[in-house]
Amino acid sequence: FERMESPEKLRVGFLGVAGISRKAAIAIRSPESGCVVRAVASRNREKADKFIGDFLADSPAIEAFGGPSGYDDLLRSKSIDAVYVPLPVALKTPWVLRALSARKHVLLEKPAALSSADYRDVLAAALSARKCVLDGTMFPHHPRTASVLDAAADTAQTGAVDRIRCDFTFRAGAGFHENNIRGRREGDPHGCVGDLGWYCVRFGLMVFRRLGSEVRSAQVVHFARNERGVPIDATCVVRFENSRVLWFHCGFGTGYQNRAVIYGAKTFIEMDDFVLPADQPSTYTRTSSSLTECDLLTRHARETVLIPPGPAQEILLWKKFGQLCTASDADASPVEADAWAEISLTTQRVVDALMASMEQNSQAVDV
Repeated sequence: FERMESPEKLRVGFLGVAGISRKAAIAIRSPESGCVVRAVASRNREKADKFIGDFLADSPAIEAFGGPSGYDDLLRSKSIDAVYVPLPVALKTPWVLRALSARKHVLLEKPAALSSADYRDVLAAALSARKCVLDGTMFPHHPRTASVLDAAADTAQTGAVDRIRCDFTFRAGAGFHENNIRGRREGDPHGCVGDLGWYCVRFGLMVFRRLGSEVRSAQVVHFARNERGVPIDATCVVRFENSRVLWFHCGFGTGYQNRAVIYGAKTFIEMDDFVLPADQPSTYTRTSSSLTECDLLTRHARETVLIPPGPAQEILLWKKFGQLCTASDADASPVEADAWAEISLTTQRVVDALMASMEQNSQAVDV
């Protein structure tokens, strides 16, 4: 099988120029990403050219593909090793499978597929092709996440942890539900659950797995859909082993927030920017609370933990992807790549269960 031209720079092609592609282009431009864009495809060649001019003008030797054959032309290109797929989820799986058939590594945006069954097909194809598939969830690659996981597992300071709460919402502007793929069944039928909820589910999985608990069931206890039947607001409960629970709210109608709280018996750990960090230095807080004499007042003791400055999490995502691809092409152990694929698949399985819960009158659904 073909090996990458250089172990130092992963050559990437963009299979589409959706709005989220801008963040990927900006991240890859950083020398620390270990990647370089070598091709961009769009159904409209002018859009591909404009995207290159707007976001990659300082990058040399980028091929532009357009028209009905644009995506296939990009996949046939010998100038790329990997493909970035920001396509609507309803279109994603067939193109990911084509990319793997063309022996390209794949970084795909979330949700990973229409269903976990589709995603299993993708991962099976990747195994057969001996190529890497990674989803574009950014925050797991931020060093703060590792620090928060350590803090959650520190029973001496935090105590036993059995509850997590996440809120990830924003108030959509005029025309969002008519024009944005997240409000259309033919774009992303998962709506807010597959978009904002995906991050909440991943966070809960990472924390509770660190503590030794696997997911068991998922339930949407309250939800709203738009006129197209796409979820636009959802309050969800995900249950884990050992009586641990993730509670989260996601939606397109509430003011912007991306907050996570891990509740311990002694202290709680809080981030008010768990998905999209505020300006550096990145932080989180550990808080313990008590009552004053005669229970008159509440007293808080807060510790702010600072994370040393470093590359943006989007850059670290691409750096990790490049490392996984290099290891794959060098026949190295697939253990780390398999672990990333497995937690991505489990996230998709929980999203599937939440969607099923809405169809079953908000009943809990086994994962």
